[in-house]
Amino acid sequence: MRLGMMGAKTSLDETISSAASWGSAGGGATSLYGWLTSNEMLAFIGAVVAVLGFLVNLIFQVRRDRREAELHAARMAQLGEKD
Repeated sequence: MRLGMMGAKTSLDETISSAASWGSAGGGATSLYGWLTSNEMLAFIGAVVAVLGFLVNLIFQVRRDRREAELHAARMAQLGEKD
């Protein structure tokens, strides 16, 4: 994989991860507001959005970790070839 393509993929993943974090926070706030106003449906929807945001963020963080591990292994292999 070329570095330029990896950079674009990383940027997209970071954008999605950031949006998921904001969505999770918004879902949590909606859930809290629904709980405070005794609106069960709003609290439920907020909780579902918060959990979904967390899961999306988790998925993209795992992908980021794998990508960084591959990049590290490639750099180590490249350094090993120079010796």
